[in-house]
Amino acid sequence: MRARCILITIIILISFVVNIDLYAESREDKQTTRSKTGSSKFVVIIPERIDRLWYWHYYTDTAQYLVQSEVEKALIRNNVEIIDLTLVDVFQRRVRFSEFLTPQFTRSKAKELGASFLITGKAIATKISHNVAYGINVYRSSADITAKVVRVRDGKIMAVVDAEAKAGGESLLGASRDALKEAGKAIGLKLADVVKEY
Repeated sequence: MRARCILITIIILISFVVNIDLYAESREDKQTTRSKTGSSKFVVIIPERIDRLWYWHYYTDTAQYLVQSEVEKALIRNNVEIIDLTLVDVFQRRVRFSEFLTPQFTRSKAKELGASFLITGKAIATKISHNVAYGINVYRSSADITAKVVRVRDGKIMAVVDAEAKAGGESLLGASRDALKEAGKAIGLKLADVVKEY
């Protein structure tokens, strides 16, 4: 009986030591990122698509960044340092949009900007339905967003989050924009909760 109690005590102690080691390793990982950068800086790159057209700050015919704005606002409210892409010139070189969408390209730009972490992903709004009620067009759209938090120095994915929303309006563009805004708010809150650890 006594030997059994001793064995259980040893197992508990080993488990406790292992958990402390894992916790210390996790903290060390986060502190290494902070120590190399001073304080963590984030850059957000989330282009959005309505139907077949892409929108972002650069590389698109029309500048639109509803989701990115909502994410940046949520992070700033939580005292996260964000790099303002409207004040930088690293995106001036014209590239094909397909190249811009690659993880290698966005990470290379995040490095140029001196960011510690990159929040990147895609937001896509699609038409759900179109009806006419009393002579008025009624559109319903759905927006889906997936975003990753990537540590810039080594490309490690720290977190992946998703959000979706639906909205209606008298035009497809209006309904899609409203859906993107709502989904952007939802994913912004999720990301703000995730990145406070970094």
